[in-house]
Amino acid sequence: MKQGDYKKQKHILIIQFRTDASYLHERMCLYKSLLSDVVRLTMVSALDNDIDWKHPVKLLRGVDGVVLGGSGEFHFPGHTDGERQKFHDCAVANTKMLVQYLIDYDIPTIGICFGHQMLGYVLETQTIRDPHQAKKAGSYQIRLTEEGKQDRLFSGLPETFMVQYAHQDSLEGLPKGCVLLAHNGNRCRTSAFRHGKNVYGFQFHPEFVDEKDFFFRLKISDAEYSGNTTQVCATREATTLLKRFVRDISHSYKKEF
Repeated sequence: MKQGDYKKQKHILIIQFRTDASYLHERMCLYKSLLSDVVRLTMVSALDNDIDWKHPVKLLRGVDGVVLGGSGEFHFPGHTDGERQKFHDCAVANTKMLVQYLIDYDIPTIGICFGHQMLGYVLETQTIRDPHQAKKAGSYQIRLTEEGKQDRLFSGLPETFMVQYAHQDSLEGLPKGCVLLAHNGNRCRTSAFRHGKNVYGFQFHPEFVDEKDFFFRLKISDAEYSGNTTQVCATREATTLLKRFVRDISHSYKKEF
């Protein structure tokens, strides 16, 4: 890469919400999904108390977009495990101001699974333990809404396609001020939403390049659903979403930071 090309790279900040071995695998999957000559990734833990979380503008300086990662360990409805509850409370307290900033300034953002719920939390939508919407880890079909068909990230994709799910908790409803982009009927009423023009929440996992990545994540995860799977298949359309997100980011957002 030429010296000048480094400055042209789109810089993506990834916030992780994990304490178990899956945080390394999430990093690997995101690298595989996003890394190229035009993308630079910075990954930080929501549990890192050395970061100046109270001043988001500093953390976001030079950043073009943000990914809020998933977590099979943390649950907004609460924990019976006191240690996990402590970690959960720390991660949420650290990142709440940052997420609010991302929403307020409409900074290109994707929240994945727990990150999707974190966006909902800041937008004052409750995350609930709903057995009807919860899913065994596996592949499920989602359906685009009319707004989803017109959305920049989803435009041109089939009306229905397969995605990888693994979650116990779900948003109680569509967050205020958001547009519903995709759903799984009553089995996941808010599969994907957009706030403003640039902030997205996905309850599913678009970072898995193939089925092997999905099964390996389950094998090493401390999540309650690990080892509890249903049918898994290729999710080719879903795996394009992160690259579409990077492609869509405008460098003009840098001057806001």
